[in-house]
Amino acid sequence: MYVIAENRYKHEVLVDGEPVLFEISDSCPKTEEDLPSSETLNWADGLLLVYAITDRRSFNYVRRVKQMLCCDVPLALVGNKGDMVHLRQVSTEEGKIGYMKQENDNSCFPRVAMQFSQR
Repeated sequence: MYVIAENRYKHEVLVDGEPVLFEISDSCPKTEEDLPSSETLNWADGLLLVYAITDRRSFNYVRRVKQMLCCDVPLALVGNKGDMVHLRQVSTEEGKIGYMKQENDNSCFPRVAMQFSQR
């Protein structure tokens, strides 16, 4: 992986034996009011929204970002810091409810994310 801008990275992986180049933009906000620009959201072919299960504010933030999105953008909502369950502020059930698909969402991300979480 190498940095191509202050918060963008390129990373190549093999998927089904074929190389796939991912360009990743890490748009971590400095404040709760610092929402991603429409340019950033339109740049992406898919989004991975990450919140900390130990921080309710981060969960509320990603829910706000999710509301800004078009229905046709593939999306996965991921709770991290799973090793800190003793400090959990966001329940597993809340995470699932916060991720519920929008009616026009035909992406495979929900099925993949749910399969991964059940492992």
